[in-house]
Amino acid sequence: MRLYRSFFANHLSRRARFAGGRFATLALILTVVLTAGFATAAAAKGPKYPAPGSGTETTTGTDAGLTGGVTFSFTDVNTKKFKSEVWGLWYPQNPATWSFGPNTATLAYNSASSNLAAGEAVFSGSAEFPYLAGTTSLPVQLVVQAEGGVAMETAAAANLKIPATVGAVIPVTGDWSVNLTFEVSPDGGTTWDPADTYYNNTPHNVDGNTSSSVSGAFWFKK
Repeated sequence: MRLYRSFFANHLSRRARFAGGRFATLALILTVVLTAGFATAAAAKGPKYPAPGSGTETTTGTDAGLTGGVTFSFTDVNTKKFKSEVWGLWYPQNPATWSFGPNTATLAYNSASSNLAAGEAVFSGSAEFPYLAGTTSLPVQLVVQAEGGVAMETAAAANLKIPATVGAVIPVTGDWSVNLTFEVSPDGGTTWDPADTYYNNTPHNVDGNTSSSVSGAFWFKK
């Protein structure tokens, strides 16, 4: 799956073909959020894309449900265009979701599973998997991983009056990138597999699609 204009302004998706002629649909919608001063209580402007100085976005990877997920990179970021800026998922208006077909799971920020110092924020839920023997609820999660050693933060979001459901944000201080991967656990959270990979490799009774959505955004202060 691929975001055309960006994972911000346009909500576009692409159908990806997998083994056996099955399709998995992944609507990956990301809308960037820029924010205001990290140490102040002033509300940020946003969500918006493109944002002042947000740079050029490129995408690596085709499906956030497969191994390696999808990485969005921003280059030529111009920090002179803003006083402060952050990126995060666009909650509560556009929460991340995942479906194996029978139902759609809405994923919520999971602070216990996140490791913000390591740049990782996790959004969790559960979705019904249509095994041949019957439907079973499995844990699913979206892992948002800031790359290059960048930590994610909650204090910046709180100070800027960004909704708590956003969970954590990435401060924009120069060129940066973030990886998104949807995962499923067939053993109650002990091990995790890329969600589309598990779906394609596991016999199931629905000849249909997986589907997902996720929106991100920038909040900023000039």
